[in-house]
Amino acid sequence: MVQIFKYTLSVFLLTSLLLGDISTGDNLPQLVFRSTQGKLFFVNDYVGEARMLNASAERIPVVLIFFRSDDHSSINWLPGLAKKGKESKIKIFFIAVDESGEAISNFRKTNKLRAAFLIDKYGSSAEQLDLLPIDRFSNAPTAVLVQQSGDVSHVFKDFTSKEISNIIESAKENLR
Repeated sequence: MVQIFKYTLSVFLLTSLLLGDISTGDNLPQLVFRSTQGKLFFVNDYVGEARMLNASAERIPVVLIFFRSDDHSSINWLPGLAKKGKESKIKIFFIAVDESGEAISNFRKTNKLRAAFLIDKYGSSAEQLDLLPIDRFSNAPTAVLVQQSGDVSHVFKDFTSKEISNIIESAKENLR
């Protein structure tokens, strides 16, 4: 049973890589990440068409923040963005691109961060969203806003800590 699941997941990931880039207004593909504990996380548990295993989940706007822990500016924007996300009805996910769970756990502990982190282990989701090359995240993060319907509403590439309020306001507009 586990072998079948792994095979199905591999086929799904390879197929999604071949579908091409996404842009504003497109429907977000079914992205899968891992938590730092190794558990699978499905973005469509929150936006777009719900998975059968979580069909009753509430649809809410999400913000996907792609970053790398070697971006030294991240400590300037990450705590503020995590706090603002908790204050609103917006789910914010911090996604470490091409990093290990151990590296992100250490980053979280070192900087005393409470936010949950997900891992895009090989950068495949970042690639689907046309956010490559991976080393760009060592200089600045990228935020992708997704409406409840699963449509991408904004992409903030290389944002700075000064743009955090713009990201949150854009996400709040999706609630109206």
